[in-house]
This record gives sequence, C-alpha cells and structure tokens, in this order.
Amino acid sequence: MLRKKLSILFMALVLCLGLVSVSYAAEAERPVISVDGSGHATAAPDMAEVSLGVVSSSSDAAKAQAENASKMQAIRQALLSVGIDAKDIQTEQYSINPVFSDDRRKITGYQVHNSLNVKVKDIAKVGKVVDGGLAAGANNINSLHFSKQNPEGMRQQALENAIMDARTKANVIANCLGVKIVGVQKVTENVGSMYRPDAMLMKAEARFVNQDQLGATPIEAGELEIGADVHIDFLIQ
Repeated sequence: MLRKKLSILFMALVLCLGLVSVSYAAEAERPVISVDGSGHATAAPDMAEVSLGVVSSSSDAAKAQAENASKMQAIRQALLSVGIDAKDIQTEQYSINPVFSDDRRKITGYQVHNSLNVKVKDIAKVGKVVDGGLAAGANNINSLHFSKQNPEGMRQQALENAIMDARTKANVIANCLGVKIVGVQKVTENVGSMYRPDAMLMKAEARFVNQDQLGATPIEAGELEIGADVHIDFLIQ
C-alpha cells in the first residue's frame, strides 16, 4: 500500500513539473517587440570641487617643507574666511622629492608638493576660493569640476525619459504591424555617470599671487547632463 501511494505521488510530481515546463515554454514563445530607448536629464550644478596647492623648492629639504607648510596654513585660513567648512577641506596629495642635476648624479635641491581638495557647496563662492587661495600663496591649481550634491533626481528623470522613448518606438512598431501591446516580458537598464563641465584652469604661477593686479576669477558652472539606456521586450497579441 505504501509503495502504491509513493508511486502515485511521484507520478503527480512529474505531471506538475511537466505542466510548469509547458507553461514556461509557452511564455517564452509569446511574440514580443524588442526596442531600445535612451533618455537624458540636465540640471544646474550645486557643488564644485577645487584642487589647489603649493609647490615649494629649496636646496634644503627642511626649508622647502617649512615654506610649504606656512603657505598651506595660510591657504587653509583663507578658505575658512570665505565660508568653507573645515570638513570640506581635505589633503589629497603630499610629497617631498629630490631635484637632480642634469646628469642625474647629484641632488641639487628638493621640491615639496602639497594640494588640497576643496568642496564648495555654494557655487557663487568658487571664484572667491580660487582668488583667496592664490592670494594666500597657492601656485598650483590642478582641477575644477562641478557636480550635484544629490544626483538621484537626475538619474530618475533620465531613466523615465529612456522608458518613454522605448514605449514610443514600440507603439509605432505595433501600430504599423496591426498588433497590440499587452505587457512587458523583460526590462534591462543602464544609467550612466553625469557629464560634468570641467573648467580647465591654467596652472597658476608665483607672479599671480599679487591680487592687486588681477580681477575676480570668472567661473561659469554651465549644466550637468546624465544619460540612461533601457532595453524592453514588450508582449504583443
């Protein structure tokens, strides 16, 4: 009796698995329209990051280091004075390197490189950060780029636009073929990185430190852009 019951249960299990397989096969064979969609979103940046620093040279390593440290401290105070929070000022690079003679046989001096990464959360202050850093002794501005403090809204908008683009294409195809879209079988998406308008700043030289000879540095933030792509398989009948 037990063997008979086990046999019946086994047959029922096999039948159920067979039905599931048939169901999956039927689903896989349903006709679809496959389309790709792309979308973009733009917004004004609300944050900038400036990399600035000091390169100091001397025949004595200690003197080069001391001069560099003094200027970097002045730069830090200048940044604080224009309203930059201390937590938004971070050392990103520091090095002391020997300087060799032309034949590379003798050390003739030393160079100290020290740079800060400064987060500027008020775009209007970017020019003041650059000018204040130069006035305090910075002679090397490595980079300036813009971003969003919270880019999630831009990503969602780009993705929505990509989906709308895909649906529009699918509707055109379906109308031309005389079929109807009844659902979605599969969706894949890819949201890219923001395109940031980088301000290419020429490396400052020591002669630029005299701010009486300079006007305020003009900074144009422009717009940020982000893109998204989707692939959608629409079920049709």
